[in-house]
Amino acid sequence: MQDLNALIMRGQREGVLRQDLDETKVYLSVISLSMFYLTNATTLSATVGLDLSDANEVNRWREHVINFVIAALRG
Repeated sequence: MQDLNALIMRGQREGVLRQDLDETKVYLSVISLSMFYLTNATTLSATVGLDLSDANEVNRWREHVINFVIAALRG
């Protein structure tokens, strides 16, 4: 958490990250976006009609999470 807090603070000082970020919420958000997908891939695959455990789908989700988090952090 200290490393994440240091990164957030640096980004805020440099003016590239929002000033109202909470490192705990950022951490929990990233973990949630990652773990929910991975732990529920079988059920979600049946729901959305894709094999979410396929390496290409996992990579697509990874890229989505990265872009999503960056957009949220920059606001």
